[in-house]
Amino acid sequence: MKYTIIYICLLTAFVSSCNKEIFNNTHEIAHFNVLTEDKSFIKELGPYEDFYTTTSGYMGFRFSTNIGTHKSSSILAMGYTANTLEIDKQGLMHGESFLVNGEKVKDIYYERTKEHQIIADNSLGKNIQFQHLNKDGDLGFDKALYAPKEIVFDMEKSGLRKIEFSNFHRYQLGEPIFFNEDEKNFNGLLVDISYRGLSYGSSYEEIKNKDSQRIQRVSYIKEDNGVIVLPKSLFDGIPQNGLVHITLSRLSFDVFDYLASDYKIIAGSSSSFSIALNH
Repeated sequence: MKYTIIYICLLTAFVSSCNKEIFNNTHEIAHFNVLTEDKSFIKELGPYEDFYTTTSGYMGFRFSTNIGTHKSSSILAMGYTANTLEIDKQGLMHGESFLVNGEKVKDIYYERTKEHQIIADNSLGKNIQFQHLNKDGDLGFDKALYAPKEIVFDMEKSGLRKIEFSNFHRYQLGEPIFFNEDEKNFNGLLVDISYRGLSYGSSYEEIKNKDSQRIQRVSYIKEDNGVIVLPKSLFDGIPQNGLVHITLSRLSFDVFDYLASDYKIIAGSSSSFSIALNH
């Protein structure tokens, strides 16, 4: 038993990163391999096309949760401009001059890590304010953006059964996945799946193999109505019991001119879980 638990922990650590009327809106799903060099998939992601474009400046507030043995959550709050990058020891930009709802993103990210769920509860599902102070301490921009609600999965209703001694869930391909809807989110959702060439029951040698097949795909879902059915083609090439990390995201964003260059602000939430795929 001791070695079984150690094996499962290694495997987990390596991978972790109804009726017909209900599903009418899920037919708008398009899926693409995100690893294409020409980024041609961007043309098919509706309003999320701008999300994938690169800008000279950026500021974001994104709440992420992962459903494993326990729920874990964190906020990534950061910002930079084309003129100056304030880079911390982790290589992320958490400057003194970038504010969300009047609070420095640096303080949100570093000083209030144990309060991220509370901050998210008070911020998501409503407009939040993005501000940047210039080098003189004056207000450079002041933008409001809707921050979509936290995504909360109904694991039991979705038939996602926890696998003992692991962070994975059994998932039957074609079964609906249920979650809370956000009636104010008009951008729809993104689904990202990641497969690193491993299956439940992979050998230790397979776990260490860095040349194993890897698949990453992203899908756009037009309607945020609380239920999705993932298309089988999204999992093409992934075998029975393949270990897949699935992330569902709601995002709002705005691109505008600032300091003579393009600038992007993003607000939103992402929730993820890992599965052992059952075809």
